[in-house]
Parts: sequence; structure tokens; C-alpha cells
Amino acid sequence: MEDTDRCVQWLRELADVLPEDTTGLRRPELLQLLQDLTGTFVELPEEGRRRVSRAMTVPVGSALKVLATHVLEQALDEQRPELLRTAVRAHVVEGFQIEAEDSVRHLAMLAEACRRLDVDLDELVQEVLPVAGDEAREGLTEFTRRPRADRLLTGFGLRLEQGEDGWRFRALRPGRQG
Repeated sequence: MEDTDRCVQWLRELADVLPEDTTGLRRPELLQLLQDLTGTFVELPEEGRRRVSRAMTVPVGSALKVLATHVLEQALDEQRPELLRTAVRAHVVEGFQIEAEDSVRHLAMLAEACRRLDVDLDELVQEVLPVAGDEAREGLTEFTRRPRADRLLTGFGLRLEQGEDGWRFRALRPGRQG
């Protein structure tokens, strides 16, 4: 099977296993699927990447963002900065096609994980820009050009907390600033 077809097949597989409650996406086999998908996607020629993008659906795009968040949390739990590459690549695969504003919220989570793991967000983004579609390239570039204060989780109604189950990104509670 050609790599482009494999990526499209992985998107279909993801669509087939989507639970209604996306917290069920925190499964090792789905996180591995995400790593395989994103690693293969960035190696595709431009026409292959376009074909994969055309196969994107709203539920799959949403699931990719949720999976990317789980990868960020796993990176924080395990102190594995190399996992941040998978997360940013997931946003490139999704291509900012599904709720671009939500994609920007997810980039704030990526920025926080980068900060905590001492990874340069700008360098991480620069690495994927050559394979990003127009909308993803624009969204990623615009986000990295923001002042650091405009990338903070609280500005997006989010917080990061550590509990018994590890690091988790959560919505801010009403009346709380972080």
C-alpha cells in the first residue's frame, strides 16, 4: 500500500473507532496510530499531503486535536520532549480545517508543554512549516508571532494541572485565573 493510501486508511480507522466521549481516545494503540500517521504524512510529496487533507472529516479532525493533547500530556508525564513533534505534526495533518479558533487553543497547550519541557516552540513550528498546507502554515506562523503573553493558557480559558493520573489540560473554573 502506498504511503498516501496508508495515511487515508489511518484516518478511516480513526473515524471507525471514535468514541462519543473523546476521553476514550487515550489508548496506546491510538497514540501509536497518531505517531505513524504524522510521521508518514510529513514524508509525503505535496500531492499526497493534499489527498490526505481532502479525506479529513470534522470528527477525525477533532479527534486528531484531542489525540495531540493526550500526546502533550504524555510528554509532560514522561518528560519526553520528542513527543511534542508528534503533536505539532497532528495539527499540520488536521490543517486548521476544523474550527481554526479551536486549533489556536490547542497551540496554546503546545506552547505550555514546550515551555515546561524547555523546547523552542518557534523551532518546532519551523520544522513543520515546509509540509504544512496554506491554512496550517498561516495559523502556526500567526501563533508564533504573538507575544509570549498572548500564548498563555489562561488567555484561552485553560489551565494545566498535575493529579494522580498525571498532567492534564483543563478548562478554567469560573472565576478562576489559573
